[in-house]
Amino acid sequence: MNEASVTACGTFDVGQIPSVPGVVLALIDACNDRNQGFDELARIARRDMGLCARIFAVSRPWPAQGRVGRLAEVISSLGVETVRAIAVTSSVQQFFSRLDPGMGRWLGTFWRRSLGCAHGARMLADLTHYEFPEEAYFSGLFHGLGKLLFLNRDPESYQQLLVQSANEAELAQGERHIFGHTAIEVGAMLIRQWDPHSMLSDAVLYQSETVDAVRDAPHLVRLINLACRFNSQAKITHDLAHDGQQLLGLAPSELEEIQQKIEAGIVADLTGILVVDDDNEQGGPLVDGDEVRVALARRVRESAQLDGVRRHLAGTAQFKDTLMAVFQDCGTLFGVYRCVCFLSDDTGSLLTAEASTCLDKIQMNEFCIRLVAEGSLIARALLERDRLSTGDIAKPMLSVVDRQLARLLGCEEFICLPLYSESEDIGVLVIGGAPADLLRLREQDDLFRYFGEAVSQVLGVRRYALRNLQQAVSQAQERHQNLITKLVHEANNPLAIIKNYLQVLSVRLTDQGKVTEQIDILNEEIGRVADIIARMQEAPVVERGQGAVDINELARDLIGVFRVSHFTPRGIVVVEDLDRDMPRIMTDRNNIKQVLTNLLKNAAEGMAAQGRLTVSTRDQINVNGSPFIELVVEDDGPGIPREMVDAMFRPVRSRKGGRHSGLGLTIVKDLVAELNGSVSCSNKSKGGARFVVMLPRKLE
Repeated sequence: MNEASVTACGTFDVGQIPSVPGVVLALIDACNDRNQGFDELARIARRDMGLCARIFAVSRPWPAQGRVGRLAEVISSLGVETVRAIAVTSSVQQFFSRLDPGMGRWLGTFWRRSLGCAHGARMLADLTHYEFPEEAYFSGLFHGLGKLLFLNRDPESYQQLLVQSANEAELAQGERHIFGHTAIEVGAMLIRQWDPHSMLSDAVLYQSETVDAVRDAPHLVRLINLACRFNSQAKITHDLAHDGQQLLGLAPSELEEIQQKIEAGIVADLTGILVVDDDNEQGGPLVDGDEVRVALARRVRESAQLDGVRRHLAGTAQFKDTLMAVFQDCGTLFGVYRCVCFLSDDTGSLLTAEASTCLDKIQMNEFCIRLVAEGSLIARALLERDRLSTGDIAKPMLSVVDRQLARLLGCEEFICLPLYSESEDIGVLVIGGAPADLLRLREQDDLFRYFGEAVSQVLGVRRYALRNLQQAVSQAQERHQNLITKLVHEANNPLAIIKNYLQVLSVRLTDQGKVTEQIDILNEEIGRVADIIARMQEAPVVERGQGAVDINELARDLIGVFRVSHFTPRGIVVVEDLDRDMPRIMTDRNNIKQVLTNLLKNAAEGMAAQGRLTVSTRDQINVNGSPFIELVVEDDGPGIPREMVDAMFRPVRSRKGGRHSGLGLTIVKDLVAELNGSVSCSNKSKGGARFVVMLPRKLE
């Protein structure tokens, strides 16, 4: 096409081309049915050129590396809501009312031939092993797309041209006179705008070329050229058999078999969609009728109402506001105002009344309904996922809960609308009213069901968001509390050391009365500081930094401190087995100090008097090919109970005087993890416990 034609093509709106009303209606109903999958939506949509054109136009660029993918995959990528909107828009924009009565039959014949060409192209693709059979199907379906675009652009002129043209050549000449280009050119150009990579647009463009002209063309071009010839003839003629042999190497018998299958495919696709009129003198099936028009109008109205419901519910701020908006929409749509919303608990075993238009809080708190099949009508509705009414059951057969709720609602009957998603039972909306009110609900059964699905969708999203928020808050509180607990424990260690030193000084200065009194005051003040730390409600995170640390020197210093305060008074012997060649490593001194402090303190508290404690270091330990240093604290205490070994570094209640338990080891694990190291514990073969800390050997 020339540049002028390309520019003009952009003015054709694929969204305005007519669709088959029966297909549109079926697609809307399938979109409204949450049990229908994408394959079923695709099976319905693929029968109509207009719907497929709109779906592909919206989803461009097409998937599958520039090739037309499976329609089900395209619909899946768009989502059901988008496809429903396309179908509803198609029904609103139906163009049939602008056509002469006779054009309805022309359209019926047109769609029948489009389906025939699509089925024929798909079968030829399978028979000749074409790699992209879906592409062949849509090439055949879209082969006459330009005619619908012209019919939409200038219905009066194009209808007249269709009636007056004796053949396709004369029609093409008239199209070029009126529009400046042919319908085939416009259709091909529009498809190229969607997908500039595949041969689909070329297959449409060269559909009417001679066999000699396309004999050496790509597979898809030859395939559609033959499918269009198939579609224009009622039987396999000598010329058609010759064309099949020349274009795809097919025998006449293969063509005849395909032709029979094409007719069967068309009949299956159009059953219940097009109306066959045996008394019609003009021939051709009708594309619509009063019944389908009324049904489409009803679906459009329902879709508009449900969109309003979704926007109304989505605009609420709090969950309670959402429930009250549901009650308002019940009044607006169905004229019923006595409602109670029951929601399932987190266990999925109970229903509790959460909001109502006519029950007070005290009354609602009295209702806690078990989700069992033999229980209340309300529970049954959710378990069966079906709308149930008290009017369908004899009053004596109703449970006391059902009869009591009807009395509190002040109504003769109520209906239970289950609210659920695929993965969750959300609750039940109970609506009360007079028999006439519930009869009106039954007459609007489809809208009532769609309303329940819209409410379920919004409430499900809101509950999911609310649970996530609550979980996030709970996790933040837990992290905060753990931080406080660890900091308090960490702060108490130096305070304990200071108190121990004061005790040592007090013993050594027993003859200094004034000094002893001052030491007692210091002990008392340290106790007050410990109490204040224990009552802390929040604490800042301590910033840590890397530096060069002599592990051996740090170990000797801490052993010296604990020797005075813990080891010597109890007769514990400490052995230092430190690697003399240990280099200074880049690490966090405070972390290492706290780790070793906790391990020494843990060992001292777990050992009996007169025990033996060994602290050792080793350089150049190979861990999975990387160099580490090793810090080991071993004692000859009672060891670690077998059942506690795996849980050694989890936070448990400390048992002073017991064996290696408490928050200190949890802190050790966290601090070592911050240094990209590891810590482990085990029992020694001759009794006692062994704690091993591995730290990355990162030098200055």
